[in-house]
Amino acid sequence: MQVESTQLFTVKDVAGMFAVSSATVYRLVESGELPALRFGTGKGSLRVRGEAVNAYLAACTVSARPADAAASTTVARRLCAHADQNGAGMHWLEPGDRCPLSAEQTTKAGA
Repeated sequence: MQVESTQLFTVKDVAGMFAVSSATVYRLVESGELPALRFGTGKGSLRVRGEAVNAYLAACTVSARPADAAASTTVARRLCAHADQNGAGMHWLEPGDRCPLSAEQTTKAGA
């Protein structure tokens, strides 16, 4: 599934696309796995860019592989989203990598 990368989606829209509850989408946003925009004050209103939806779906894609390869160590990649001089930017950070624009650092899974 691919969505228009420039479109903004509500939490309810994303939940419908993923066939999960709205609470699951909120957890993905709060954990940083799914970048979102917050409009307004207080809790505000969340919107998710199509670009973030596509990136998240790509990261969740499971390919067929031999059983012995499945036993390899799991690491936590993190999608880094930030605003820079060119507008919004997104890229994946591998464990231990720092984003040069936001000074975020990832850690190994379970750490």
